Amino acid sequence: MNPRWPASNARGSGPLIVLIGLVILLCASPGAATAQVFIATHPKPEFTIGPLFVRANVGPAAGPVDVTVLFSVVVPATLSGGAVAQDLYLLWPGEVDGEAVPGAPEPELRRTVEARGFQVTREGRLPLSARAVYSGPQRPRPETLPGGAPFVTYSREGGPLGQGAPASWIRIPWTPRLVDRTWLVELRMRLTTLRRPKQATWLENVLWGERHVITLSFNDVRTRATFPMYLAHRDRVVHLADDPSQLIINFADSDHLKIHEVYPGSSQRRSSETRRATEIVSAYLDPSEGIRPQVLSVQFRGAAGHDPRQGCRRADPGTHSLRAAQWCSRPARYRDSRPARDARAHLAGRDDVRRDSQPLRAQPGRARASQRARPPYPRLPRAACRALPATAARLARDRAPLGRRAP
Repeated sequence: MNPRWPASNARGSGPLIVLIGLVILLCASPGAATAQVFIATHPKPEFTIGPLFVRANVGPAAGPVDVTVLFSVVVPATLSGGAVAQDLYLLWPGEVDGEAVPGAPEPELRRTVEARGFQVTREGRLPLSARAVYSGPQRPRPETLPGGAPFVTYSREGGPLGQGAPASWIRIPWTPRLVDRTWLVELRMRLTTLRRPKQATWLENVLWGERHVITLSFNDVRTRATFPMYLAHRDRVVHLADDPSQLIINFADSDHLKIHEVYPGSSQRRSSETRRATEIVSAYLDPSEGIRPQVLSVQFRGAAGHDPRQGCRRADPGTHSLRAAQWCSRPARYRDSRPARDARAHLAGRDDVRRDSQPLRAQPGRARASQRARPPYPRLPRAACRALPATAARLARDRAPLGRRAP
């Protein structure tokens, strides 16, 4: 203990200083990962979530990413499904969007977030359905749950630290399909900020093209908008069951996909068994981790991350030289004007005048075509040629002509 501080003040301010330091540390941590936390209606829930599948479908075109959350509720053998019947809440860092579901916004969700000093930026309903687990000819079709899942997107008001990243508070109404082991409840949404361009220098973009990063995680509440909500409902957090749960990212058009880095190293990469030209990257969720964040991050380059300079061959450090990289970095108007094959045409410009009056012009990407002759400088006057002087014969003494020379 510092002797300068009184003992009474040290005892009273110690826990407060630790709490403030923890909040600052969590707010200062990078919040790029997208995660979710399940929260029950009543404290100390006796059920768990499992299995859980968070799946992101990444297409070749840049834009929003479709995300589906498939899960079920595991009830202990000593309880019945009706004994734990209650609504679930999903705390999702980031702004959510999806298909339009008929129904008015729920004012109770708005009051919940506004009571904690947040500002609602958007509200609506997300599609919610139930899917049968077992397949076969008699497999029932997905059941659309009426009303969907109401949500509100909120953010902290601007302050000394600026406008923070938004978060979403989603209510999942209770349905008997949640405790049915032959069904999984599916929540669909569309995220606009899940795929982010990777920060790189201009040389890295020239050599490898523009790369993107997509991140999924579970139990990550480090953002300024999610941590206060988690702190207020931490006694209602629903943990994972022992059932297998995964974070899954599906990459369509894998023929034009290049994955540079995957985290963690224990992640699995494989080809899809049901979708053509689809690469799957997945990571298992460990239920023993508790509230510790579990992250799946992929750095990739696909059809949407190609070099915007069309027609330029990308310089690969293993096969091309630095001169090729410099050629690709030139503007398109200089790269499109390819030099003529003949050295004389290169010295004379793009017109190569041969024996006749028809010049041969080098056209990009095809053979030379004969075009009409034109003077190189039609607007400049041309000087007239001077006439040659008359020549005289030079004779020797024997009158034999020795040659001709000018006077």
